[in-house]
Amino acid sequence: MINASEADVDLSVAYLSGGGAGNAPVKLRSRLQPKYVNFDDYEDFVFANGTVKEGTVRRSDYEENDEEPVRKKPAIQTHELKLDKSGTGRVKITKLPAVSSPQTLSTELEFRDPNGQVQTVSQKIPLWPSKLILGIKPDSWAASKEIFRFHVAVLDLKGRPMPDKSVKVDLFGKNTIPTGKGS
Repeated sequence: MINASEADVDLSVAYLSGGGAGNAPVKLRSRLQPKYVNFDDYEDFVFANGTVKEGTVRRSDYEENDEEPVRKKPAIQTHELKLDKSGTGRVKITKLPAVSSPQTLSTELEFRDPNGQVQTVSQKIPLWPSKLILGIKPDSWAASKEIFRFHVAVLDLKGRPMPDKSVKVDLFGKNTIPTGKGS
């Protein structure tokens, strides 16, 4: 799914002995999680590493020994419904936020088996901000203080190169300024 604000999820519960679990009550939970992206042919490239923002960040905005700002836990959407007589159903997951980096829509279906035991199955659905994905690979981190050389790859979502695409690169620096404890 590319920049989707909602997703239709088809559900089906069937008995091992055959036939659908008709009219069975089920619960579907879903949440967004960050998606790590890599491609075998581009192992030295970093892809979709998040949005770079200009500005100053105070250490108090970070968790101890962490380099990412403290983030809220992802919201979990829960949908309860009864499957139809053939053991199938459809749920529309709404209010998906616009994403600036690849995400995974993680879904988990909870149902009771014929013995009354709670069972779950899960599925992960990729959610992309674009049909193209960019990666960057530096020639060397310590080659020179004056020159920074790098390569940029533009790929489709299956990792195939997309030739003749125009890319603009802005370079940002990161400075860590030590301060006294409690500052």
